Amino acid sequence: MMGYLTTLPVLLLIVYIHWPKKFILTITHILTLTFVVIYNLCSFGECGLYREWKAKLNMQALSHFANPSEVFKSASLDLSILFFGLVLFFSFLYFRAYHRYFKPKAVTFERRVIWKSIAGFIILLPLVAGLWVIQIRGGLQDIPIQSGDSFFCTNSIANDASVNPLWSLSFEVLSWMDHRNVNIFKMMDDSKAEAIVKDLYVTKIDSTEIFLTTRRPNVVFIILESWTANAVKGYGGDDFTPFFDSLSQQGIRFTNFYPAGYVSDQGIVGLLSGYPCTPRMAIINQSSKSAKIPCINEELKPYGYQSGFVFGGDLNYGNIRSYLYNKSWDVVLEEKDFPSGMD
Repeated sequence: MMGYLTTLPVLLLIVYIHWPKKFILTITHILTLTFVVIYNLCSFGECGLYREWKAKLNMQALSHFANPSEVFKSASLDLSILFFGLVLFFSFLYFRAYHRYFKPKAVTFERRVIWKSIAGFIILLPLVAGLWVIQIRGGLQDIPIQSGDSFFCTNSIANDASVNPLWSLSFEVLSWMDHRNVNIFKMMDDSKAEAIVKDLYVTKIDSTEIFLTTRRPNVVFIILESWTANAVKGYGGDDFTPFFDSLSQQGIRFTNFYPAGYVSDQGIVGLLSGYPCTPRMAIINQSSKSAKIPCINEELKPYGYQSGFVFGGDLNYGNIRSYLYNKSWDVVLEEKDFPSGMD
């Protein structure tokens, strides 16, 4: 990763040697210090993310920064302070070290007249380029260095920590850009896939059971992200949520089901539209597509139902607002619609 980051500054210094203009050094300094800040943001951001997702920084996480204010609202105050504090402290530390020990100065090159000659340029450029190629690929071995080369034990946390965070994120971004227009999960012809799916939905015998006491029930979804069965006694967990446990005792409790995703923009669409979690990109972030999928409030409207959606945060987060208005909810409320200071 250091090979990638230093390539452009080094090339600028080679240009400066043969065309000594002050602005080239200035651009070199700005680039270097910018890379320092980016690296620190990536490193400490990954630390905060890993605590929640047990995963390195990736495109799924970056997509939420379309609305950065909501990202920091969802993080605790102490974690936000720690993040910005560490980024500022280490950036300042590296800035000082760079200016004191590594910052290129005009006098450094003026004393070395030999490199200003054509012969010097012909020798210097291929030599530096060769060394940087070796550095970028991680050595002279047949296969360039990759993340697995840093793994050293059976502890996944230690292995993840050993992988350069900026390299990992860069690889993730490039991979996403390379495959975003290609369906890498297409394993068969569309006609064959459609036939298999159609057969799955064939109902030979109507097995529907009527268990409600009314034909027009009031339908309420309570959607809680990061909720765990370990906190509900009825699911074999601790008795931390007696009210929810009472609900599970009074109604129908599902004990064999799968999550629709692991973040809001996946789970909400999964629950209300029955749309499965998709890799790399949630459909809710593609308004032209989310407008075409069904939603439970639209299905119930012909039966005289009214609908409302109350959200405890900012609806810009995960593009939820677009999805709700495309689905024509009658009432939509979010955090700013409630009185200030209301818990």
